[in-house]
Amino acid sequence: MKTLLKVIAGVFAAVFIIVAAMFAWVAFVFDPNDHKDRISAAVLDATGRKLSIDGDLSLSLFPRLGVELPALALENAPGFNKAPMFAIESASAKIELLPLLKKQIRVGKVSLNGLEANLAVNEQGQNNWQDIADRLASEQKPSARPEPAEEGDGFEMQDFSLEGIEVTEGRLFYNDAKAGAEYEVRGLSLSTGAIEQNKDVSFSAGLTLVASEPEVTLAISAKGLLAFDSKAQTLALKPLEASFDASGSAVPGQRQEGQLLVRAVLDNKAGTLNISELLANAAGAKIKASAVVKGLDSDIAYTGNLSLEKTNLKNLLAKLGITLETSDSKALSSLEAKAAFSGGRDSISLADINTKLDDTTLLGRASITNFSNPAISFDVEADSLNADRYLPPSTDSQKQKDAGKKEPSTEQEIPIEALKKLNLVGSARLGELVVKKITTKNASVRITAKNGLIRLENLNADFYQGKIAATATVDARQSPLKINFAPKADAISFGPLLADFLGKETLTGLGRFSADISASGATTTQLLKSLGGNAAFLVENGTVKGINVAELVRGAWAMVKGESQATDGSRGQTDFVSLSANIGIEQGIAKNSNLALASPLFNISGQGQADLASKTVDYLIQANATQALQGLGSIGGINLSTLPVPIAIVGSFEKLSYRPDVKALAQSLVQSRTGEAQQRITEALPQEVRGLLPGIMPQQTRPPQEGGDAKAGEQASPQDPVDAIKRLFR
Repeated sequence: MKTLLKVIAGVFAAVFIIVAAMFAWVAFVFDPNDHKDRISAAVLDATGRKLSIDGDLSLSLFPRLGVELPALALENAPGFNKAPMFAIESASAKIELLPLLKKQIRVGKVSLNGLEANLAVNEQGQNNWQDIADRLASEQKPSARPEPAEEGDGFEMQDFSLEGIEVTEGRLFYNDAKAGAEYEVRGLSLSTGAIEQNKDVSFSAGLTLVASEPEVTLAISAKGLLAFDSKAQTLALKPLEASFDASGSAVPGQRQEGQLLVRAVLDNKAGTLNISELLANAAGAKIKASAVVKGLDSDIAYTGNLSLEKTNLKNLLAKLGITLETSDSKALSSLEAKAAFSGGRDSISLADINTKLDDTTLLGRASITNFSNPAISFDVEADSLNADRYLPPSTDSQKQKDAGKKEPSTEQEIPIEALKKLNLVGSARLGELVVKKITTKNASVRITAKNGLIRLENLNADFYQGKIAATATVDARQSPLKINFAPKADAISFGPLLADFLGKETLTGLGRFSADISASGATTTQLLKSLGGNAAFLVENGTVKGINVAELVRGAWAMVKGESQATDGSRGQTDFVSLSANIGIEQGIAKNSNLALASPLFNISGQGQADLASKTVDYLIQANATQALQGLGSIGGINLSTLPVPIAIVGSFEKLSYRPDVKALAQSLVQSRTGEAQQRITEALPQEVRGLLPGIMPQQTRPPQEGGDAKAGEQASPQDPVDAIKRLFR
């Protein structure tokens, strides 16, 4: 037995020596460089392109079958630049021979250095790779159906191992002459650890992407662990960690850095991707997500959850290059959000939306279908929003800071084309809204938009102890676009409303108003200047504050009688039983001719206009005193309370002035009589008032001045009527 074993061992040793000697002989005798022309010819036949081999091929046979490639270059397509389409500086790979006898594959490290790819599209839209793709596709023939393998035949994954893969100094270029864009990947690298069944594989990779349109330089590095199960056909990231550094004019804030962590399992059999954890951190914002993607080999469907950790939104925007100054320094200091999402290849839905911005909480759902022509739907509600907190500051310091700066233009183009494409339907509810200090409660609205027609329907809200309802349409189906707005309010308390809006109660009382207003234009200014329509209001049992009509009436008659100077009537208030008016609007000018105010002391009628674009007023009221207004007296036997007093209201919306028209009042007084009575009234007027009347020049006799040339009784030159008016209002 011992002798037999020795014989067998000797035979195996001899066979091993013979095989080793044969491999050594092949290595010395066989020169792969003798076949470079055949290799190039085979590549030319397969691709239609010439392969250049710059250097010697190196082949090793034992104990590992290995090959080392020199610099290779595949020529570019005709009509493109002379740079090769693909090239490498060197590559090598080895496989152990003896494990093959046991049906085991043991591959050494595969190395690839200096990979270069040049992909291009010319100005006519032709690329430099389509000819190869078409050639390879035409040469593919359907293979015969393979015979079922007998049990135990072939290799399985557990019989395979790879020492590692290493790619260094990779470069990729893409030039799209038709689009005028260039992209370059520099420093492409990949390094892995040993790849074996049921063992985690470590890897690291990196690259720098440089793009011309948009202008971006993006450096990415990644590392992680991979686990591949051949029987289960799963690939797991355990995890992937990546970081990026982006810079360029197209990057918000010119530069951004961030990190990404992903844990996921790809199941090839089930066609699913399970992302158990995704963490992203950029510009100070931290996002968490998880998702399950199904139907990778058919119709994709996905579900998951997404959340944004609480972050300072103002700081986040600043890092993105957006600086916002708000009237409330604490505004935009806190933002957090979360939602569940689901969707498919051409849709996405958000459910259980819960977003909190500062003190405002928004809940709801939203969805988008057909990404090429998005159809949007939503249903949201919020508890409260004080929009004034987010307006720009209006402090003196801000005004000083802005002093000397060119006033920004308020002219804004209306995005008509975008409105035409809007496809939207949704509902919104808001518990409380504050805009320009005006408070609206329990507001709700339904919005629809399709084919350029946008409708706001069922717009209802509680409004200063009353109710307000409105409808609105925006018609962008043709240019210029048209807008219609029809609000209606009832039982509104005007005192608190104006106190919030203007900072003071200029008008009190309960009332109602309605309007039907339209406008058209391509810019905001054109819309304002084209305003047209009508409006009406009625206020009962209230006061007009900041104007005392009774004081103005008494002051006007006192001036006519020469008893006092003018008064602006800005002290006190005017009580009324009712105040109403109908207003017509045309080309941005609001006109009224039937203002009516009824009070115990007088009745007022008025007419005039307001320019809504320039925010100016030119209005005239007539105050008719009642018998309850005492102390007006008489002139020339005429009871002054029987004549209306004209009062002009002029100025800007922010600063109106009220002045009685003394000239018109005097004319009305004189013209109320004829003949001798008219003469008596004229003579009863003060010289300064008579100078305002047409055809009457006030004359005054001045005593001769001592040492002067004037003669006694010489008449002075006529007084300038303008000077007379100025003296009345000093």
